[in-house]
Amino acid sequence: MAIWKVAWPNRIASVILGVGFLAFAVFGVITGAAKAGPVFAVFLAAAGVAGLLYSFATSITLTDDRVIVRNFGLTEEVMLTDITRVDVGYGGTSLFGRNGIKVRAFAVEKSNYAAWLGRVTRADRVKKALLDAAKTAQHSS
Repeated sequence: MAIWKVAWPNRIASVILGVGFLAFAVFGVITGAAKAGPVFAVFLAAAGVAGLLYSFATSITLTDDRVIVRNFGLTEEVMLTDITRVDVGYGGTSLFGRNGIKVRAFAVEKSNYAAWLGRVTRADRVKKALLDAAKTAQHSS
């Protein structure tokens, strides 16, 4: 079993931004500034929670027979025998399967500059591991 989570630099940045947004929302409520824009305070709080969820509740897990994708705490599973293609990019890792299945995992992303320069990144290694596991599962079934 292999687990890939958000890269440390992205995780640190998301925690800092998430805590910052939450702090601004709480500060706005405490000081009364939120009265002028309660919707904005709610927006800041939601952005803060999203940043923290991205940091800690987003992952790709490869098991013997499936890939488990957690995005912001929500879980989707794709059987390895169903995977036909894997793409990596700025928006994350996309798993394509039979019958039009498409699952995007935000945990492992490939930056645009790495794609433009043709650099091999962690996302490419994850893609290879997922495709290799899918091919092995498809040949053994």
